[in-house]
Amino acid sequence: MENKNKMILAVAGIGLIGAGALMGGILPNETEVPYEVEKIVTQVVNLSSEQESIAFQNGVNSVEVPKQVEVFTEVEVQSEDFKIVYDYMYDMEGDMSDVMDDLEDDEIELLAERVFLINEAKDLSVEEIEAELFDELDRDSIVLSDNSTLYFDEDDMKKLRIDNDLDELEILESDFDNNEFTVKVTGTFKQDDVYFNFEAEVEIEDNMVDDFEIVSISERV
Repeated sequence: MENKNKMILAVAGIGLIGAGALMGGILPNETEVPYEVEKIVTQVVNLSSEQESIAFQNGVNSVEVPKQVEVFTEVEVQSEDFKIVYDYMYDMEGDMSDVMDDLEDDEIELLAERVFLINEAKDLSVEEIEAELFDELDRDSIVLSDNSTLYFDEDDMKKLRIDNDLDELEILESDFDNNEFTVKVTGTFKQDDVYFNFEAEVEIEDNMVDDFEIVSISERV
């Protein structure tokens, strides 16, 4: 429930209230989106001398009468932040825990920036696996289910498939203040008609790959 409440605050904080914007989904950068705001105003009623005298006997010297009125105001909303957060929320199937867990209510404006950093870390991790996985495995060996030993050869490995949807790439550790992340990347590849599953961890620091480790390789049976 706490995350849902924060999500509501986030939506309000970065100007995602407009119904047209939410239904539109994808908007060009710098689009101005008008939306309507309903306000609650308080009407203060001053008493006449006679009413004041009567009210004073009851311990009251003024009366505040709340009155709900609709006030429609056109507000200009930049759509850039909306698109970043909306796309991420869609890709993650509503799970915003990676970017929201430790945010205080008054820090919601950082949401779009955090989404950008997370996406960048995941993209860099996928690129690192694509470029370096086979080279890292070259000459390593694995015992197969038939008890034979297979030696990995960079030239023979192929059909690399990375689970690269945003909700498949897991953030294991995050430090937004220092721009440091550890991303878990999984996928499959093939050598000599045998398919393998892999799991790797990529460390990102200041938008660059700092380290890369293959955690496990297993035969897919």
